[in-house]
Amino acid sequence: PDALLNDQANYWCQGSATYDDDNRGTPGAPNEPCGYVSCIEGNEERDLVEPSLGSVVISEALVNPSSTDTGKEWIEIYVAGDTAVDLNRMVITSHNAEAESTETSEITTLACISGEPGEYLVIGASSDIETNGGVTVDGVASGLSLLNAAGASITISRRNQVLDTVVLGEPEAGVSWMLDDGLLTVDGNDADGAFCEAPDSATGYFEGLGTPGAANG
Repeated sequence: PDALLNDQANYWCQGSATYDDDNRGTPGAPNEPCGYVSCIEGNEERDLVEPSLGSVVISEALVNPSSTDTGKEWIEIYVAGDTAVDLNRMVITSHNAEAESTETSEITTLACISGEPGEYLVIGASSDIETNGGVTVDGVASGLSLLNAAGASITISRRNQVLDTVVLGEPEAGVSWMLDDGLLTVDGNDADGAFCEAPDSATGYFEGLGTPGAANG
């Protein structure tokens, strides 16, 4: 509750509590969290542990599913810092090489999306296994869509601070781009050749090739 911060439209969210048959909100009572500074763990609200530059790294992405793309793209984020972080309200943006096309989605879940140091978290468009091609996701970014043209970039940010950006090559259908496990830093994943196509051995987790939620090798 700040007279300057409330000038930002994206710090507001729609009410979820119903107070009569047709309307939702909390008139005259404390507001529910929107997920910017707090999240729900179990049944308790707690402060978010916001990621900082260098604490989270884009480590894998499926940008071109082998079947219908809708709902089946995903991104994997490695927790590179030395403390746990929450990914709530993280924004995922995908640009093509000419920056003429942009896709943006946001993790709006109120439940805490928390990762411990060394963990790999998967963000997808749906938590439904059948819908998203068999991938178990840790967080949902509704409408997540990743551009699959060569040279397209993926950026993760929070509160308008860019946390990491990668540029990927021409994808093969049903095969993820995976970051070499020796380059798990925001600088390392910018190196030429840092990402490779998942090999045939990297399967069994979902209908394509990749290691969502697990070490890449």
